[in-house]
Amino acid sequence: MARLYALTVIHIEDDSKTKILYCKSDLGCFGLFQSNTIKEFIRFGFIEMSQRCERDKRMVIKSNEYGGVLFNLLVKPDGLGIGILTNLDYPKNTITYIIHRSFELFYSNIVDDIITSSCIKNSSSELDYLFTHFNNQKNCKLSKEEMIKTELDETNEKMSVLVTKLISREDELQDIVSKSEVLSDKSKVFFKKAKKSKRCHVLCVLQ
Repeated sequence: MARLYALTVIHIEDDSKTKILYCKSDLGCFGLFQSNTIKEFIRFGFIEMSQRCERDKRMVIKSNEYGGVLFNLLVKPDGLGIGILTNLDYPKNTITYIIHRSFELFYSNIVDDIITSSCIKNSSSELDYLFTHFNNQKNCKLSKEEMIKTELDETNEKMSVLVTKLISREDELQDIVSKSEVLSDKSKVFFKKAKKSKRCHVLCVLQ
């Protein structure tokens, strides 16, 4: 049976510390004692992942804890991230859909690129609905329209990663070219000095 355990919104601050802005979970299938432990497990898991994942590249971690769970986290360049925790049976394309719809909902409430308490509050009610909807077994399979949207989102994800790699390679190439130019200039200086030194040596011999 497919299970959606948690939907989390995180933000990586300027000091690189991760702050959890929102977390909705359904751990009713676990006992009360386990539920409290899993909440800490979720919090710790997403914070640790946020410190290691590349921006705009989704990180997926499988854990054998609690019968097998799957962490999915995507962090945008501005530090905002969406995390999803499911069991291993939950449809992968639905996870992708939830992540991108969560970003859309949250960004729609941000004003002037500033995350405020009202932004979090307004987003929370909408994210609650999204979580509740896809936590229902009847809704964990996407409609045709949702599947098309997900395919586009997945393509955008891959394109974003590709563009980032190309930019990174361009920077690396530029760095290599710059270093080559520096080496070339140094070689020219060395050659001139060597040539001058050789001339002096020849003159000394002739004298």
